[in-house]
Amino acid sequence: MRPDPASELVVAYLRVNGYFILTDLELHVLEDGSYRTSTDVDIVAVPHPALPGRAHHKRL
Repeated sequence: MRPDPASELVVAYLRVNGYFILTDLELHVLEDGSYRTSTDVDIVAVPHPALPGRAHHKRL
């Protein structure tokens, strides 16, 4: 399956800005002793805390 151009643009933007990214995740639930796909998530992004520019700034 070919990725959506809008998702590719968002992923590129987030990577350039220092985010850790996971794409195309399926979430599963346990029902009656077996797992089934509940939904899918296109993009999960978490800022990387050790990158410059991510520190909290003091107010003057």
